[in-house]
Amino acid sequence: MYLKSILLFYLSILTPLTILVIFSDSLSTKLFTILMLIYGLVYHPLMCAIRLLQMGKISNKDFFKNFIPFWNKKYFDTLFLGVSA
Repeated sequence: MYLKSILLFYLSILTPLTILVIFSDSLSTKLFTILMLIYGLVYHPLMCAIRLLQMGKISNKDFFKNFIPFWNKKYFDTLFLGVSA
């Protein structure tokens, strides 16, 4: 997946969330909570790590640091605004 494009990045992180919200009425509360946790703790950091790797902002050894909460806060402008420093 090529996530250097900001549009593709937003599409890849917002599509599953949108689908989850659309089908939230038909899901049990427990399942919805589990899926939201999977999205927030696994999927979103994974997509951010892939984008930062493809942009050359982090090395392979820093890939799993993205799963540490708020570790990639210093890359916010690069990830979500497309600003390259």
